[in-house]
Amino acid sequence: MVNVQDQPVTAQIVLEDIEKETIVGTIFEMSGYELSDENSFDTPKKILPKPKDITITGNTLNYEFPKHSITVVRFH
Repeated sequence: MVNVQDQPVTAQIVLEDIEKETIVGTIFEMSGYELSDENSFDTPKKILPKPKDITITGNTLNYEFPKHSITVVRFH
């Protein structure tokens, strides 16, 4: 998900045909940076995705995507 808006966006992700009671995954998110921020030779790790482990019950995830963000959700 890429959110280019100046405000957060809430979305519901439904994983159809998943029969597990709980699903685990990882969210990789790049947010909280200015649009003009960039990595450089002096600061090569200024902008990095932040991983966060998640566990959902059922097959639905409600998530708020921050403004000006790139988010990848990976389920295991």
